[in-house]
Amino acid sequence: MPNYMIIDAAHGVRSTNPLAEVTAPLAAPVGPAAIVPRVDEVSSIALISSEDDVLANLAMFSVLSLTGLAVLSLLVGWLIVGRILSPVRRMTKATEQMLRDPTLRRALNDDGRDDEFSRLARTMDSMVSRIHASGDAHRRFAANASHELSTPLAATRTTIQVALEKPLDAEIRELLLTLLASNERSTATLAALLALTRAQDGLETSTNVEFSKTISDCLDAAEPEAQMRSVTIYRTLVRAPVHGDAELLTLLVDNLIRNSVRYNISGGRVDVHLATAYDEVRLTVVNTGELVNEADISRLTEPFQRGHSRTGAQGSGLGLSLVAAITEAHHGRLKITSGKSGGLSVTVSLFQPSRVCSRNGGSGVGGQ
Repeated sequence: MPNYMIIDAAHGVRSTNPLAEVTAPLAAPVGPAAIVPRVDEVSSIALISSEDDVLANLAMFSVLSLTGLAVLSLLVGWLIVGRILSPVRRMTKATEQMLRDPTLRRALNDDGRDDEFSRLARTMDSMVSRIHASGDAHRRFAANASHELSTPLAATRTTIQVALEKPLDAEIRELLLTLLASNERSTATLAALLALTRAQDGLETSTNVEFSKTISDCLDAAEPEAQMRSVTIYRTLVRAPVHGDAELLTLLVDNLIRNSVRYNISGGRVDVHLATAYDEVRLTVVNTGELVNEADISRLTEPFQRGHSRTGAQGSGLGLSLVAAITEAHHGRLKITSGKSGGLSVTVSLFQPSRVCSRNGGSGVGGQ
């Protein structure tokens, strides 16, 4: 607190410092009352010569005090609100984890409390459980139906193959061949349904997979069909390890490549490009073909959906549905765009093993 001195005509000099009371007689009165600084404290004395100075000092002290109280109030309020909202942050984090991993079924309410937030968490837990139960029932039905139908289809195929080994009229033989082709398409559809159900259930096992080798093997397998359809495949591959289910990743690549070959034009081409970018692997498959409406692209990943120009092609209509489900199971991203002159561009982005393990993502192989 600054020191000051009050000069009074009747009593001499008085110091306001409680530790030192100084008085001295004056040779002549100075006035009714005046305040002057002590000589040895000139540098730290606040001069108060009028009531306005007193009011100004009081105002300054009031402002400083109110500012300090305001800052303290904000700090205390921030701490209290943070503690109150901490259950909301925990619920938000658990919900985000469940959204990133559809197979994760973590309970939001795990603190055993009985307040508003805990009751809300229990309600959300019940809702999530019902959604999972509905999805499980749907997937079990698809799997059971596929298994039940596969047995009669296999028996029918065997019967047709045995009949074809006998001498038959040309007309009957042609009919049996048509039935055999239809049986094979139905069997392929059931196999695709089973694979789709498995992909939607999430990954049971995960290993490090050399993605470039998987793609190269699928390209070699699709080459005969591409030659038969007069479609040329171009490949640009680099070493790119990914973490996931090797069988599902093979199914993903096989569907992408065979779709790009089948839904093409005579004399068309397919470009397969594999690249790495920071912590992810990107597989891009671009093909020529007829124009695809932008409105149809969003439906192509739905089961049994095809573009208007694709209904005549072979396939079960589950190819891109499988690609989307397998990509989601591996926490990847799928992007589908239509080409300006026709065809599609499909990009699958998967995380590399280091990124997957942390849960926070060579030599070129070229060919034609």
